Amino acid sequence: MVFIVEMWDEPIKTDKNHHVIQKGRRFFSCHDSVWSEFQKLGIKYGWKPAGTIPGGLSWDSWVENGVFENDYDPVDYKYTKTVMSKDAEAWADALERALKHPGDILDASKKPKPILIVEDMNDADFVSANRSVSDDFIREFIVFLRSGSFGFTYDD
Repeated sequence: MVFIVEMWDEPIKTDKNHHVIQKGRRFFSCHDSVWSEFQKLGIKYGWKPAGTIPGGLSWDSWVENGVFENDYDPVDYKYTKTVMSKDAEAWADALERALKHPGDILDASKKPKPILIVEDMNDADFVSANRSVSDDFIREFIVFLRSGSFGFTYDD
């Protein structure tokens, strides 16, 4: 399956079925393959992932589940995860270093990924959800990362 990874700066509000009814003030999203490439580039250029913590609104769900993995694998809105500020800053620093190596960015941008189409998606959403790794997209993500801790999950 192919998903969009959604990220936000403050607890989002969801209804009883875990559908988003209000997003935070700061929001970023990308194709799940781009999320993976952002991680790989960060690690290659010195990011040492510190691990995640359960998302604020998901704390009870994680406790009920009994199993939390502090990795960077998104789950769903019932089980969100949070990247802490220092970790986000370190990731941004590593991506800044990666930008000095255009060959690696080009290699990441050429990796094939499935096209993502979601019901009710307009043209702008389609373009945004299917963006590939690029210098500009990395810079946008760096700005997001430098703004502090954030929650993330898959948008189903």
